[in-house]
Amino acid sequence: MKKLITSLALMATMLSASAADVINVAALLQANPDATKSELEDPMTANYDADFTFGNNFNLTGESGATYEVINIAVVDASPITYFRFPWNYDLSSNVHGGLEGKYIQSVEIKTWNNSNADIKLYASEGEFDCTTWDGRDGAAFKYDEYDVRPLSGKITIPVNVPCNYFALSCSQTNVQSITINWTDEKPVPTVMKPEISCWANPVEVGSSVSIKTATVGATINASVYVNDELAANQPEAWVQDSEWSSMTVTLPGKAGDKVRVEAYASKTDWAESETAIWECASLAMSPAPRPSITKVGSDESYISYVLPGEQIQIAVNTTGDNGESVALEGAKVVYVYGWNDWENEENSFRSEEFEAAAPAVFTVPANAPVGVSFYVEAVATAEGYRESNKNELYTSVISPVLPAPSFSHQDGAMLKAGGALTIYRPDRATEIHYTVNGGEEQVSDAYTVEIPVVEEITVVAWATGNAPFEPSEKVTVSVSTEKFEAWMDVINCYTFGMSNDETDSTSKIYDSVLTNAETGVHYEYYGGFWQRTIDGEDVNCFYMNGRSSADIPYIRSTVPAINTTGDEVPVNSVMLDSYLGTGFFVFLSNEKIELNDEMTNYDYDGTETVRFTIVGDDNVGSDYSDYVAAPGVMVKLSEVQEMLGNDEVKYDDKKYIAIVPVLANQGYYLSRAVIGYRNPNTAAELVSADALNGDEVLYNLNGLQVKADNLTPGIYVRVANGKTTKILVK
Repeated sequence: MKKLITSLALMATMLSASAADVINVAALLQANPDATKSELEDPMTANYDADFTFGNNFNLTGESGATYEVINIAVVDASPITYFRFPWNYDLSSNVHGGLEGKYIQSVEIKTWNNSNADIKLYASEGEFDCTTWDGRDGAAFKYDEYDVRPLSGKITIPVNVPCNYFALSCSQTNVQSITINWTDEKPVPTVMKPEISCWANPVEVGSSVSIKTATVGATINASVYVNDELAANQPEAWVQDSEWSSMTVTLPGKAGDKVRVEAYASKTDWAESETAIWECASLAMSPAPRPSITKVGSDESYISYVLPGEQIQIAVNTTGDNGESVALEGAKVVYVYGWNDWENEENSFRSEEFEAAAPAVFTVPANAPVGVSFYVEAVATAEGYRESNKNELYTSVISPVLPAPSFSHQDGAMLKAGGALTIYRPDRATEIHYTVNGGEEQVSDAYTVEIPVVEEITVVAWATGNAPFEPSEKVTVSVSTEKFEAWMDVINCYTFGMSNDETDSTSKIYDSVLTNAETGVHYEYYGGFWQRTIDGEDVNCFYMNGRSSADIPYIRSTVPAINTTGDEVPVNSVMLDSYLGTGFFVFLSNEKIELNDEMTNYDYDGTETVRFTIVGDDNVGSDYSDYVAAPGVMVKLSEVQEMLGNDEVKYDDKKYIAIVPVLANQGYYLSRAVIGYRNPNTAAELVSADALNGDEVLYNLNGLQVKADNLTPGIYVRVANGKTTKILVK
């Protein structure tokens, strides 16, 4: 069956001319006498004398005439032992490679010394190859990559059984006393490596897989399968081993009790065939019956994610037909139990008796199965000629036929931020969301979510429907409202400066914006970046106010103040900041455009034209940072600040310009929104006579400036008294 190397060929090989090249310390120093001597202590030996380091690559010629290139080899003279050292890893930083046309490598001997980890890599090829790839499959006909041979000291002989004229060798952290390359004139006839046959099945049974592989790349594996010492009817086709990590697979034929044997040899053009490998099993075990499947009657789904009381469950036993289709196994039976576990009340758990029935078996989930318990089915299959199958276990939940009600993004009674929306979420197993807004017409959507913009207080009633057998959910009601901002309030967020959801960038830049608020017409400038944070469970785009130093101050500031219809500047009268928890912001106010400097982030800063107060997060950065401290999300009326501080020298609510700055300029702060209110000169009020003045009120002219009651010129003024605003007429 196999081609054999003849005795004459073997004798010719033995009598052929041979030569040996020895590469050792003496040969290296003779080839490169300019090696520099190092005085560094050698950590590899206690008998230190000196090192010779070859700082460049060089060649040496052996007795055979072969030329070898030596790369980055260090020589150690540790008398009486000398050796040369390969450093870490198996790369081109340290290797010996070379060859000789017309002669062939018989073997390579490597003598090591005092090594606990002498791993070896050797590649060889007929004809030159690119050793920079270090790949035994890329043009090389031989590869030795032995991680298990780790001699403490000794000689390793690596036979090269294929025609090779060139080689490359490297080691890992290895001390080598000598490398001997044995050459011959006779071109060897390579022999294909004997295949390895493996079977990991336990027990081995009909249909078990047997793996066959050979270490010779490009060899063809030829396998034969015998049942009770006779060739099986269907033999495996020959298969080419195209890489050392792949293998052919044979599926065992026969029946329980049969003896099976697999024989395999490997062949390759111009190579001697391998020896024959043999694997056998004296008696095949009986195969298990196919594992039963558990599905719902009338359902195409192979996986049961839930059950309803009263649903029918089917347990089937299928096998593969001649054309690969799934067919019922004739005569199969199933043995099964079902039940449920109530983990909160074990007395409410249930387990049925054991049933045996012809496959497919059908049973009904009991009508009294409690909603929410863990339902289970355990089933095995039996059939003549098979042993019992592996068990199939199903665990799932009992659910109600009434669908869950839709859920909402906000709780009943919540107040949304201006511009927000209420989201309705479709529940599992529902196909549609039904809802009404403020008792209006019923709306229907098959989307997973429905967003309803909230611009006023609304009441939403929602319920879900689905396909049979599911019944509509209960109706749920949620009422929400939204923030109300006056016309003379500017709402500033990341979108004010043109940011979109995919533009989160922590890099600080200057952004200009003119708000679309037709009332105020204020211009704002932002210096900082943008980033997304999770605030109250919601992903929110924030101003990322992160300075690189105390002089690099991120900010939001107005550059053009609010102007009323008569062309007069209007002061700021309220501020609200929504900040990420644990952050703090100074709010600066002035009658001039605010120019920021590093002094303004000092805690003891006392500007003459600029006043400030701090809005902090829950971590509370400290109330001594400013004149006044407020919580995030609270609208701060500047007149109330004035009353609280009792400061008659500085009025907070008569300043036209504003700047928002983090408390510490060289740390990262997050601000999700700022709402800045300006005094509305057009506030509707009852026009009364100046005779109504009683001295307890505060008066403003239409430009928003406070005036004294005892020196009024004819005209209209705004009076604030007892929390009420009225207009008075002075004649």
